[in-house]
Amino acid sequence: MSSQPVPKPGTARRLGSVPRRGWLVAVLVAGCATGGLPVTSPPTLAPANPATPVPIIRPLPAITPVPAVTPAPPSTATPAPTEIPGPPAAALTPIGKDAIPGELGSFTWRSMGSDAPWLVPLADQAVREQGPYMVTFAPPMLVESWTARWAPVADGTAGAVAGFEQGDTGSLVMEGPDQPGTWSLQVDARFAGGDRCAYYWRLEVAP
Repeated sequence: MSSQPVPKPGTARRLGSVPRRGWLVAVLVAGCATGGLPVTSPPTLAPANPATPVPIIRPLPAITPVPAVTPAPPSTATPAPTEIPGPPAAALTPIGKDAIPGELGSFTWRSMGSDAPWLVPLADQAVREQGPYMVTFAPPMLVESWTARWAPVADGTAGAVAGFEQGDTGSLVMEGPDQPGTWSLQVDARFAGGDRCAYYWRLEVAP
């Protein structure tokens, strides 16, 4: 038997082994050549903080200004005429003297009416001054026409009519009796609207 040369240990390492780094490279190259593991791209990652969307600003519609409304002044209502519940009061005034109230006799007023006899007022209510006389009304009333009559008084009763005066619209002024004595004076006044009232005074005319 012939003897075989024994290789040196250092030579065997160099020839029989491939360095580890070279071996890994060889394996990777072989895998690529033979269709080994496919190389895939990494998945796309969504950004951690998505951008805040910008709000869409739309212009506001134009506002038409409303003109100021000036309040209308309060309407001035025409006051209703004062309703007089009954015939007005009458007073007879001698020129330059105090007024003496009269007594109401027969009258027609609105829907009311009264029929009375000829009146003779009491002596303590007598008018002792001679005329002229003025008759006024309260409240003031428009007189359309009037008639004044006087009759002598005897025993508290009026006798026959001894005289009269009359007038139309305007101041109610009369002379009255021109003879001394005691007289009952009647003033019959017709007012606007047709109302009519008779008033009486006692006249004491000195001689």
